[in-house]
Amino acid sequence: MKKQISIERIYNLDLNSGHTELTQNLLTKEIFYNAHGSPIKDITYNPPGVVDQAIESKYDDQNRLIEEACFEGEEELLEKTFFEWDADGKKIKEKKHYFDGSIDTTVFVYNANGYLIEKLCKNDDDEMEYKEAFKFEGKQLVEYIRYDEDGEIEEKKSFKLIDSKLESEVHWTAEEKSETKKEYRYDEEGNVEKELFYNAKKQLVKKIEYQKYRGRYIEEFVEEDAYQRNTTKLEYDEKNNIILQEQFNRNGEINHRVERTFDQNQRLAETMTYVNAKGQGINLHFKEVHQYEYFD
Repeated sequence: MKKQISIERIYNLDLNSGHTELTQNLLTKEIFYNAHGSPIKDITYNPPGVVDQAIESKYDDQNRLIEEACFEGEEELLEKTFFEWDADGKKIKEKKHYFDGSIDTTVFVYNANGYLIEKLCKNDDDEMEYKEAFKFEGKQLVEYIRYDEDGEIEEKKSFKLIDSKLESEVHWTAEEKSETKKEYRYDEEGNVEKELFYNAKKQLVKKIEYQKYRGRYIEEFVEEDAYQRNTTKLEYDEKNNIILQEQFNRNGEINHRVERTFDQNQRLAETMTYVNAKGQGINLHFKEVHQYEYFD
């Protein structure tokens, strides 16, 4: 059984600048957890070492989120959200209080099978801010629609499934006033073999081919559009954690490399990243370090 984390700290070291030691001014994120593993305070530092934003969370005796406060810097409250839950553990209401005194209330509606079918957000004048509608066929989501404050469709997604596998999804937005489409192809073992992207003119504009699997885990895939063709290769450890990720361009030159190490608890310990600027600037080389403290 894994020990429960009490604090996680993330540091970012720019190796080009000669950073080798972990110091406070390299700290980018700090997360404090309760004994149930839920975050109670999440601090983002930007630039590193300087508090940019903090989120504080409170939970009920069933470890359900009931209050979340967002601060700019360490003390300036931007907004606070309160959450309500039903007896089945489903979130049924959010009330977001902004720093200017206004309040948005979002109500969540579920069908008889317990699937979310509507999110309705209204302001404190009881005027609609937005609505999201979800349509299911059995357990499968087949349609998503977002409405703006005037009740006009702002975004729509339709999903087509065959034998419980996603065959295609169509995406429409009011901004573009046109549809784009994404299709999926599968191999004999049920793994995704290709993803095909079509523009509003039904022209193929991008494709992703998954060329190599290890069981259900992807080991190699190729992304191609009119401008580039990149091949990504992945390596795993015995616990199926990705320990090496490399991307190469059509000429076999490396675009970037990411190496990951994990601790004895299978938690991410270090990420080493290299980005090849290909003469357009300085190659990037940085390391992200995760440090953990645990409850007794």
